[in-house]
Amino acid sequence: MEPLSNNILAKSRNWSWHHVCVFILTYFSYAFFQASRVSLDNCKNTLNRSTILENTLKSSENNEDPIMFFEKLDITFSFAYAIGLYISGTMGDRLNLRYMLAFGMWSSAFTTLMIGYLSNKIITPNKYYYYSLSVANGLFQSIGWPVTVAIMGNWFISGDILYGIWGGSGNFGRIIGSCIINYSLNYNCYYGGLLNSSLLICGGVIVFFCLITYPNQVGLDERNLTNIRNNENKNHANVHIKKAVGFRKAFLMPGVPSYALSFFFVKMVNEISLFSLSTYLSLDPQWGDKESNNLISYYDLGTILGGIAAGILSKLIGIRSPVISLMLLSSIATILLNYKGVGFRTNRLIIFINGFLIGGPDNIISTAIPVVISKHQITNNNQALATVTGIIDGTGRFAAAISQCLILIIKKELVWNGVFYFLIFVVGCSCFWNLLILYKDLLDLSKKRNKNYSKL
Repeated sequence: MEPLSNNILAKSRNWSWHHVCVFILTYFSYAFFQASRVSLDNCKNTLNRSTILENTLKSSENNEDPIMFFEKLDITFSFAYAIGLYISGTMGDRLNLRYMLAFGMWSSAFTTLMIGYLSNKIITPNKYYYYSLSVANGLFQSIGWPVTVAIMGNWFISGDILYGIWGGSGNFGRIIGSCIINYSLNYNCYYGGLLNSSLLICGGVIVFFCLITYPNQVGLDERNLTNIRNNENKNHANVHIKKAVGFRKAFLMPGVPSYALSFFFVKMVNEISLFSLSTYLSLDPQWGDKESNNLISYYDLGTILGGIAAGILSKLIGIRSPVISLMLLSSIATILLNYKGVGFRTNRLIIFINGFLIGGPDNIISTAIPVVISKHQITNNNQALATVTGIIDGTGRFAAAISQCLILIIKKELVWNGVFYFLIFVVGCSCFWNLLILYKDLLDLSKKRNKNYSKL
């Protein structure tokens, strides 16, 4: 077997500086999406004590509880984001990816400003104002992922390690956003939303003027795509005549339904861990916003390194399903330790390991797998990468929204311990489904080997 370092070196020699620019621009574009998204999430404790929120909720009909209010905001955002992913994925294969990404960044920045900063400067909002803006923010935020993955897929056809690294862009953005929020808490938490939105606006300007969505727009062949696509795309004009595959056809492509359901469970695990951990820590008087943000950042750091490790292991083994199954199964041990029954340092380690074992599979399924499925299944002059990415990630996001609704019920009946037991149950379901995918992958490998032996 060729050494891993040599394999990476050989691929990097085929990259131009345009490839590096595309990697950096898409990485930071999605990072800025996530940074703006945490502007409200990571200062819940401060907002909970603010007179503005208190007046907003007191003016509502039932004098709504702040914790319930935040959780409803998360749920409305999640459902809007899930629906938006299906729409954005389908549109991404039909519209100009650069314009679409820039529009998504500017629109998300505006809604973030309206939710946090401008609403307290211009008007006195009520809770329905926040709910409607949360829906709008979810729809605009959904543009980021399928579009950036589609652009990456145009330049980099495969590479578990590459996509394992790139898949951590969202978590890197969450860390940036958390650092900005921590800094702003010394003055006014709403300034954090202003700074994160400014990053997103500036990033949108750079994307609009500098991002190149296809290699042949700068005279390069798509050297890392299949030979068929190389022959078809030598002409620069062909970029504009590629036909988008329909939603139904994309959904029925081999591998899409199984990995969409796999991501349904994986995303449910990841989002329960992340959103519940955020609310659980930040609204507890024991943890201030700064302490809880620091702890959540360890989950994101673990996810970044977990995605890289999953990519390396997948490359060494040759298939992804055993890596995903093993990491998810191992995560049960850290969930059983619970988050809160230990000190800050131990908590930090547990949360980091949990992010490593749960977030790693999340990154691989949502990046490398859609690229491989769409590029290997689609021939002729068609494209489906954004649609496939939207289907897989959208299915996962629906799981996240459903899980948040279930958590509201579970906490009411069983308090927080019930959430952790539910999380273990979902991890078990995810492991079972991924083991079925592993079984199918092993059968396919066996068939290929038998076919190769028969040719000898």
